[in-house]
Amino acid sequence: MRKPSESDYKRKFCRKCPYPAGRTQKIRKLSGQKNHEIRRIGRTEGQKDGRTEGQKDGRTEEFPEMPESEGQQDLPEISGSSGRRRPEPAKNGKTGQKTSGRFFRCQRRWFITESSWMGFMTLITVPYGSTELSAEIPDRNFLSTILPHSAEESGGSPSEIIRRALENPIGTKRLCEMAGPSDRIALFVNDITRPTPTAVILPFVLEELGKAGVPDENITIYFALGLHRSLTEEECIKITGEEIYRRIRCVQHEVGSYPVRHFGETSRGTPVEIYEDIAENDLLVAVGEIGFHYYAGYSGGAKSILPGVSSKDAVIANHKRMIEKNAVSGRTDSPVRLDLEEAAGMVGLDFILNVVIDSHKNVIAAFAGHYIEAHRAGVEVVDRMYKVKVTPADAVIVSCGGYPKDINLYQTNKALDNAVQAVREGGSVIVVSECRDGIGNDIYDRWNRECRTKEDAVERFSREFEFGGHKAAKTAAAAMRYKIYLVSSLTAEKAEEAFFIPAVSVQAAIDDVLRNDPDTKFSFIPYGGQTLPTQEWEREIQ
Repeated sequence: MRKPSESDYKRKFCRKCPYPAGRTQKIRKLSGQKNHEIRRIGRTEGQKDGRTEGQKDGRTEEFPEMPESEGQQDLPEISGSSGRRRPEPAKNGKTGQKTSGRFFRCQRRWFITESSWMGFMTLITVPYGSTELSAEIPDRNFLSTILPHSAEESGGSPSEIIRRALENPIGTKRLCEMAGPSDRIALFVNDITRPTPTAVILPFVLEELGKAGVPDENITIYFALGLHRSLTEEECIKITGEEIYRRIRCVQHEVGSYPVRHFGETSRGTPVEIYEDIAENDLLVAVGEIGFHYYAGYSGGAKSILPGVSSKDAVIANHKRMIEKNAVSGRTDSPVRLDLEEAAGMVGLDFILNVVIDSHKNVIAAFAGHYIEAHRAGVEVVDRMYKVKVTPADAVIVSCGGYPKDINLYQTNKALDNAVQAVREGGSVIVVSECRDGIGNDIYDRWNRECRTKEDAVERFSREFEFGGHKAAKTAAAAMRYKIYLVSSLTAEKAEEAFFIPAVSVQAAIDDVLRNDPDTKFSFIPYGGQTLPTQEWEREIQ
């Protein structure tokens, strides 16, 4: 290993490193100065089995002594963090002492940082647009970095997984045993806004119905649009596959354009209404995908009925519950989900086939059968993949994960919705999102301007549902429970209109939180859209 030169000692602290490994070590102090520390940051070139170059058998080799030099300019250069002093030379103009210590290589740079009155510091590197932002938190205030788990291994090819689910339904008979040759079948599929690989799934459902002797003319595919726009023919073909689109009758109902049948009201007062021609079918079968949903808890299952093929009044009544406390990602007891599942039971949803996919949209699991029991089996897989049990923190720093996930404030809300589940009631959330495209939704922007207070937004949403406006209401509801900062390219005025506290940097937001409470414990979530923290372990212990 080469001997480091004087220039190596003078290079600045490297701020392009990955997350801190959390290990700190002291080196001998410079004459007349406080102790200094060095920190190993992440895995580096030349590091194997968790060791850096210079480490062997658990020991760390020391570099040769730092050259003795005259004056301030020859001392190791210290990162210019807010509130920190650089070492000054001794009164005689010299360092007065040779200094040796352990140095670690980080992206081919040597670094040394200064300890402050708060103790050693943890460096965090936060994804922001196409770049990164750095900040430091005192070690005594840093709780954890929260990352998603690695994806589960699939149990075979997609065809094997799906066929096995259909052959072993949960809570019902096989679909081929439930259907008869004269039955009329309604098949519900997701629209283009969902990642469901419908074209992969449908052939196996049609195969099951074929075993029951159901002819193609007795089957209708309904696109579960909810309040979304109608699909183009090209989009319909992409969803179902061209062969099935030409072979099976496909229908999409534009909101308010077709009569509905009323089934009563749920216990929460939501009218249960689906399109009349759907109600005339003998068997209702839903095809979908199970993942996190930011107010229904999870996608899939009964959502194919409400909002999928329900009236506008039914959808609005159900969605108004999205600002209630438990209407968040990863909760099967979300009031929105409980309401829509009750509605599906009243309508008579007979069978579902839902899949779980990875980040590349590959099918890794499938579940068929009862619309609640089979759905919950899929939820368990999703939880194992993406839920992370955490100790609630006093404050959470969350990034969407960089561009394009933080392209605008509308998309940023997904990371905020997840992050609040890692912070105690009344705590702080620091949201880091570039928002290069601004707010991202005209209705959301208008509600931000028109609602002067958080209470105004929540009250308005309770009497006036409008997609886009729901983002303003949910952020306002969160801001009533937490102190929410925003580090972004938005103007301070725009951030304040959206019920955030604007911050010029991540460090400035951290410092503000610590000024209010020096004992604040922070957690860091670098990929907020893909990571769902959960405090369930506390409830299990209690």
